[in-house]
Amino acid sequence: MQGPDVVSELYDDDSGIVYRVLAYRELTRAEVVREVQRALRLRDEKPKRGAFLTFRTSIT
Repeated sequence: MQGPDVVSELYDDDSGIVYRVLAYRELTRAEVVREVQRALRLRDEKPKRGAFLTFRTSIT
């Protein structure tokens, strides 16, 4: 099976962090925010200012 190839990005003005979510379809803003929050809860450390983070999701 091919991996997710639809890219949705979210930019946090306060921290300068860019979050990129790879999915199988175009996600709504609410879905992107939810996936970013879920992925950040699973991380051990907080991302640094100006970071560029990419997450994959299995939302279809």
